[in-house]
Amino acid sequence: MVIQAGTFMIIYNVAQLLKDAVGGHRDYDFAEPSLELSEDMTATYVSGHVRLTRLNKSVLAKGKVVASVTLQCRRCLEDYTTEIATDYEDRYYPTVDVSSGHPVEFGDEAANGEEEVDALRIDANHGLDLGELLRQVIILTLPIMPLCREDCPGLPPPIGVQVHLSNAADTPDEDEDGDEDDDAPIDSRLAALAHLLEVDEASQSVPFSKN
Repeated sequence: MVIQAGTFMIIYNVAQLLKDAVGGHRDYDFAEPSLELSEDMTATYVSGHVRLTRLNKSVLAKGKVVASVTLQCRRCLEDYTTEIATDYEDRYYPTVDVSSGHPVEFGDEAANGEEEVDALRIDANHGLDLGELLRQVIILTLPIMPLCREDCPGLPPPIGVQVHLSNAADTPDEDEDGDEDDDAPIDSRLAALAHLLEVDEASQSVPFSKN
């Protein structure tokens, strides 16, 4: 096994496995501090197990991976860390025949329906790189709508809304008839207007008499 520093690249040399009979297998454990998933996302504490099994024209990689990933909550927009644990399984196809050293024609396997166009490859040195498979598996396991917790309340109210709610709490209470409390203080300008109205009403109520 070869581990390339700086990037997650665990390469298993499967030359001997390719010479085994169909059904031969090898088991490996792995543990790496990080795995870059994309330009702005990295998995940490990546560990797991893999079994490599010799098939007719390929090698089956099957195992389990555990990793931690930091995501952004869709409700409150805060970052949180979640743990990913999932099984994986995929085939790797050789690019060079292990016995003759001649390049393997991918068209033959594709024509027989045993190889996909985007299939994973074993390199010319018979190295099987597990890193890309694990990257794809972890990304596919991430939640579509990440939440820091199920009962996340979401974003707090904007400042303007908070001020409005605060002012609403300070307004005078209304009585049972829906009118504001008569004991509430009256604006001085409104008080002056009320006095003028009272004077006007009083003058209109004086009975008219003829001389």
